[in-house]
Amino acid sequence: MPASIPTHDNWKKFKKAHGVESNAVSSVNVGKALDAFHKVYGRDMAANAKAADTCASELTKYLAKFPDNAAKNPKAFKDAFRKDYVDAAVKSKEEFQTMGGETQAFGGRVASLLDISGKLKPGTDLGTLQKYRQGPVRGMLAAATTVKHYDPKDLVKLWKPIDDTINNLGTGVAQDTLDKVVKLCHVTAQKTLQICKKDGLF
Repeated sequence: MPASIPTHDNWKKFKKAHGVESNAVSSVNVGKALDAFHKVYGRDMAANAKAADTCASELTKYLAKFPDNAAKNPKAFKDAFRKDYVDAAVKSKEEFQTMGGETQAFGGRVASLLDISGKLKPGTDLGTLQKYRQGPVRGMLAAATTVKHYDPKDLVKLWKPIDDTINNLGTGVAQDTLDKVVKLCHVTAQKTLQICKKDGLF
């Protein structure tokens, strides 16, 4: 998990502990920078990384401009601020970028599944549905077991029944039944799209 970027309340307590008054660096508002990050922070890793980068930039400016006479022990304050604030924000940005790359790859797998699902039409035969299950459906389900920085449980809950349904179709199944399965795939794809948009997956 990313390093924890302190909150505005953490900052108030930190300042008080080091005897630092408000506006020690008039050109940088640390509390505002922290609030801006935590307002954005969520499941969109790219947005998190950008917000952490902006926050790190502001914190770095504050540290560079901090006057030595503004703390009881300037060295102790600067060392702690660098470690707990600046370094935490920089590390968070880097980790969010890594997480975003993995999540983006999984999102691509899901997007491919949705694209192929949309190409299924009434009249699709059993062989095509079986290939659909063995390829994009099971591929996404397999990827869901390895993705580390996105919780795919809602997607697995939607698509495991599709996997089972197609797997249980026997030879000689009526076309009407196959068409119902195709319709179920379309409905599941629409629900999946809604979840992915909500989660910022793509």
